[in-house]
Amino acid sequence: MTFVELRLDDVDRAHPAIADLVGHGTMFALHDGKGLIAQRNGGAQVRVYAGLRTGAADDMAAAVQKGDGKAHLLRHFAGWAAPLLALVEDADAIAAVRPIVALAPGWRWPAQRGLTLVGDAAHVMPPVGVGANLAMLDAADLALALVEAGAGWAQAVADYEEAMLARAAGFAGEAQAGFAEMFGPDGARAFLAHMEISAAPARP
Repeated sequence: MTFVELRLDDVDRAHPAIADLVGHGTMFALHDGKGLIAQRNGGAQVRVYAGLRTGAADDMAAAVQKGDGKAHLLRHFAGWAAPLLALVEDADAIAAVRPIVALAPGWRWPAQRGLTLVGDAAHVMPPVGVGANLAMLDAADLALALVEAGAGWAQAVADYEEAMLARAAGFAGEAQAGFAEMFGPDGARAFLAHMEISAAPARP
């Protein structure tokens, strides 16, 4: 997958319909291996992530460079509802084109004296809301291990790595499976099931 990140500024005044659509949290629209994800940020800003299969997005960076990024992106979402397309059409800027990468669940390295990793550097996984929380927990665990270890800091770092990598491995497989379901053929239903929310029955 590749995420094309867009930005809308001053949304409450300049883009009131989008402000209402997104609300004060995060909005997901998922269908047929693609998605539009919009998130309210601070400072009256909304970030939009347009998710595409990487093959479809291979020429996005070139289109952005030529100033044709939004038009190119909209072609991939032809037929989607107008309020959703406005997330792209009305964007103030394309902030980045981000290929999504991940390490294999359970990947690890031999301890090296004087060097360690925390957060995504240690266990990068798809963006499903776990990475930042694990990074903060990693940093806190490493700091505590160093404070308590004194002269035995090298062994404390190695012990931290074992615990941190074991914890990350437990989340990585779930993150990759959940991300694949989100951008599968029936992503919306899979996402609802993952969030343990029952989809409303179809109207006759």
